Amino acid sequence: FMLAVHSRFRCVADARFAPPAWPAMPSAWRAAFALCLGASLPRAGRAHGRLTVPAPRMRELCQKASSSDRATYNSDYYCETYPLRGGGDSEEFVCRNAEPNPAVTPPRVQAGAKFGLTWDRESADHPGDCAVFISYDVGATRRDMKFVKLANFEDCQKDSKRTMSIDIPSELPAGKAVLRWDWMALHLFPKIEFYVQCADVEVVSSSSLRPSDLNGFSIIAPPVYPLNGQDGVGFRSPYGGEYFVTGPACFDDSINACDKTAKGTQGYTGFGGAPSVKPPAPTSAPPSPSPAPAGGSAYPPAPGGAPAPQTAPSPAAASGFT
Repeated sequence: FMLAVHSRFRCVADARFAPPAWPAMPSAWRAAFALCLGASLPRAGRAHGRLTVPAPRMRELCQKASSSDRATYNSDYYCETYPLRGGGDSEEFVCRNAEPNPAVTPPRVQAGAKFGLTWDRESADHPGDCAVFISYDVGATRRDMKFVKLANFEDCQKDSKRTMSIDIPSELPAGKAVLRWDWMALHLFPKIEFYVQCADVEVVSSSSLRPSDLNGFSIIAPPVYPLNGQDGVGFRSPYGGEYFVTGPACFDDSINACDKTAKGTQGYTGFGGAPSVKPPAPTSAPPSPSPAPAGGSAYPPAPGGAPAPQTAPSPAAASGFT
């Protein structure tokens, strides 16, 4: 009977099948109605997604939350996976946590090589894209940190729990840095759910560029993403319409699917791009001229750099006869 009632109402509001008032509702109807209602509400303690590799910054957020929040944000791990409550223009969206993780030794990131990242969307079935950024402003406030973008990952939920490699541009300068991963979930379009984690790293590089040479930008001052699906260039709707990826341009548009947000694309938000200063091209010193042989001979030097030996002509050769 309960299944028949559930099938009849289909968990939708339909005046033709409106149930009687709750006090007069038969117990089987009440059970089916509660089942439908429960299916439409967020489940407490359910996680969404987070960066797991490299190990991100974390804090004991749940211990600072109110008692009502603790019913939902029920552990430090799951706190880190929830969408930001501040949105895409809050300091939390720069880096969810402001301080480095003291339990983690920053991994080395080699410029010109590949680097692996892993994220976990838990059980969240959320369409949307991820991106990776880097900043050398390790001592600045989150609002003042300047980033450059390294990579796009389209519909990144499909890559959950996989190691995804990106190419690290060889021109990135050396130094301590903050790697930033974000995820814009589009399932509530035009509302956007924002997720982010930061991880401390150390870039190893022989590039002559300095961090100040990079075409860096703040994440939130002004915001580099639209705040909803219909703000500015907006985000694509996952339920139909034209497909595009939203975000700033990358440091190098030729790698890591960065062509999807290059200048001139539909979703380009007006920030980022190649560095403002190019490193000088390597130069080689010109070869030293070979000294002229004794006697001022005009013979060209031999391939090894030494003058070619002279051979005296024979009398027959000199006369032209054989």
